[in-house]
Parts: sequence; structure tokens; C-alpha cells
Amino acid sequence: MSEKTKAKVLLAFLEYRAFYREPLFEAWGQHGTLVHALYRAFWEWDLRLENITAKESPANASEIQVNFHLPNWKAVFFLGIGSAGLVVTSPNWSEMELIVKIGRAGLTAILDTSEAQIDRQTVNLAMHLKPEGRPVVDLTSRFAHPETGKFLVATPKGFGFSVYGDQSSFVVDLSASYSDALFVRIARTFGSSIQLEQIAQELSSDEAKFLHILDLKLD
Repeated sequence: MSEKTKAKVLLAFLEYRAFYREPLFEAWGQHGTLVHALYRAFWEWDLRLENITAKESPANASEIQVNFHLPNWKAVFFLGIGSAGLVVTSPNWSEMELIVKIGRAGLTAILDTSEAQIDRQTVNLAMHLKPEGRPVVDLTSRFAHPETGKFLVATPKGFGFSVYGDQSSFVVDLSASYSDALFVRIARTFGSSIQLEQIAQELSSDEAKFLHILDLKLD
């Protein structure tokens, strides 16, 4: 078995979103009760009034959103008419228990305060990875046809590939933000009954498999 190449995570984003079966119009004209419930749900993370924002001048109902920025951390829980969820910048698996706890607190507040029902759940993990001591073209060339690079460019910098399924997709490409780095995205869709803890476990397993395929290990 070949030695895995160490890779540094330059930037990562985790987005979890729960879609309602029907639009939650309580979040539009009369969303004070919902906002208050979420304010209480996030009280233990020192949420203050200045940490609650709303999108200015939304063009339509799908753009209406109230955001709860947890202070001194990197998570934002959002409440919309069609969905609610959580965005975390540079997540770490050592923090996943806390991330799940925040997401569960927000969803519980919404479900207990409104008539919302969850239809489906999605999770997206995007990472910019910098391999140490190995060009990205070496890591990705084996996923391309041997003749591909020869007729496109004289010296390819790298290759990308995508895999799509009914409930998942996996993308590898060159990073547009960082030189000599890879962009990796894992997207999954789940039903309404699966718990956040299991979603986190599945995502962790997907990441491990993906890194194995790329012959990488995180630094």
C-alpha cells in the first residue's frame, strides 16, 4: 500500500439544510414567535440581539431569511420560508458533537413552535486541500484518460472528475482560490427521519473514503 500524501485544509465549509414539506409562511409576516424561540434555543451560546440579522430587500419569498450568528464561533443558523439550516466555516470533526447540538437545537425550536414538517435534508462539505510535496496533477491524472491532456494542453496542471447518484454527488477539481490545491465537494440528500448524528457519521465516512481514493490524508 502506497504512503498517503498529507494535505492541509486551507478552507472548508459545511452546510446542512432541512427543507419543509410546505412553505413556513409564519417566517414571513409574523416571524416574531419563531425568532424568539430560536433566540432562546441559542441562548447558551451567548447569542445577542446584534448577532441576529435579516436579508435586506429580498426580491421574493425564497430570499427571506433570518440569520443567527453564534458569537465567538464560526456557525450561522438560518431560518427561511422554504428551509432552515446551519453553515459552519472550517469545521473540524472534533467539533462535530457541538455542531450537531446546535443544529438540533435550532430545528427543535422551529418544529416545536410552528407547523413545519421536514421533507428532506441535505448536507454539503466543500474543502480546498493543499497536498504537501506532491503536485495535484500527480494525484488526479490517474482519473483521466491517458490521451486527454495531450491534445488539450502541452503540460496539464491537473484533472478533475465528478460522480453523481440519485442522492449524492462527489466532485474533485483544481481550486480556483488557491494555487496548487484541490477543491473537493461532497453532497448528500437524506430523508426526513434520519437524525443529525447519523448524517454526521455518514458524511465522515464519505470524507474518509474520498480521501482514500485521492491517496490523501489530512495533516
